[in-house]
Amino acid sequence: MVKYVQILIIVLFLSSCYWEEPYTTQEQIAEEFYSNYNNIVTITEYLIHAPFDNITIQNNDYLYNNKTYGYWFAYNADNSINTNVGLIPIENKKIVDILTELFRNRKYQTIVKNKNTIHFQLWDNLDMGRGIVFVKDDSKPEMQFVTEIQSLNKENWYYYEVDFNQWKKTQ
Repeated sequence: MVKYVQILIIVLFLSSCYWEEPYTTQEQIAEEFYSNYNNIVTITEYLIHAPFDNITIQNNDYLYNNKTYGYWFAYNADNSINTNVGLIPIENKKIVDILTELFRNRKYQTIVKNKNTIHFQLWDNLDMGRGIVFVKDDSKPEMQFVTEIQSLNKENWYYYEVDFNQWKKTQ
């Protein structure tokens, strides 16, 4: 019995060495963006027209319950003082269906609207993150700790990397 447990541990260890996260490189993230462009644009348009300056949607925010399709966390910034609006129901089933696809099936981490910037984080660890970002106008993305930004082949869309430790060294 002990021998089988040891073999199982070795097999699990070796398989974890070859387990690759789906979006760890710029190429993988760009490929995901282009293959899922219509859904991403639908969410982006929805967030652009939402009546809040700042919105965060995480993969556990839109659980179906109480006759709503889910929630997002929203707040409005007013003269650098955050006005907490709180959890707001998402009442559009099409939007929630797309969010379900992005978070559950495509493994997105977070979607954030910060004024004119909307970013879709596809990979992260404690200090770093990678994803795509949309900027409503020609200004720079409003994100913290950005260390790399590259244009994609769609207007106002970029690949980004954030790295707190690398950013801190440059400040």
